[in-house]
Amino acid sequence: AEALIVMVGANNEYFAPPDGGPSPLTRAMRRCIERGELREEILRRTIAPFFLRTVDDARAALDVAADIDIKDATTGTSTRPGALLQLIDCRSIK
Repeated sequence: AEALIVMVGANNEYFAPPDGGPSPLTRAMRRCIERGELREEILRRTIAPFFLRTVDDARAALDVAADIDIKDATTGTSTRPGALLQLIDCRSIK
């Protein structure tokens, strides 16, 4: 499984593009669809939650996620799926 979680600070171009249009991610996905690199369904099904955070907040959240136990209601076993998360890129863009 893959997930994209975007953590952004307030009042930036991701949060509120200057032209009032869709987010940069939506625009990029639409270009991929136009080039035949992505199915339209993926754009419709994509949820990219974004959170107003700093770089340090994002790293701390990843550390916390690694220690959260998730209990399987059917088997009673617990796992830590957050431990599988990998930080690919985390930067502050001003």
